[in-house]
Amino acid sequence: MDAEGNDLITSLRSDLAGLQYKRDKLISENNDLKNQMLSRDQRILEQQVEIDHLREHNARQNAVISSLRKKIQDLEEIQRNLQTCQGRSEITIQTLQRDHRYSEEKIKDLEKKLRSLELECHNEEQLKENARCQFHDLVRPWTRSFVTRHTPILLRALS
Repeated sequence: MDAEGNDLITSLRSDLAGLQYKRDKLISENNDLKNQMLSRDQRILEQQVEIDHLREHNARQNAVISSLRKKIQDLEEIQRNLQTCQGRSEITIQTLQRDHRYSEEKIKDLEKKLRSLELECHNEEQLKENARCQFHDLVRPWTRSFVTRHTPILLRALS
């Protein structure tokens, strides 16, 4: 049994050496896989941190976007109000311009009427002056005649 035992031991040692090699190789592969897993886990953690940062950044951007949308709505409302005011102002301006034109025409008509009345008044004054002159011309001979006729009577009555 000695030779058979040696062959068996040699065979077992050979198998053991092959198994040890496989074991060492599997341990090495296992270690490599563990390292890969650790590396992958590290990358996953880094990516999760990056995702968290991106979500935080996204939330900030969404808040800014929401704020800007609100400002846009407010500005659009202001613009609508300004356009409404502008429309009203334009209507008011047109009304005032129309009233101004009407007033200018009325002023022209009244100035024309005033000039006409002034001319008429001047003519009436001329007629009055002419009538007074004619009256004086008419009354003067009578006055002279009256004074000369009645002066002696008046003088006697006064004495």
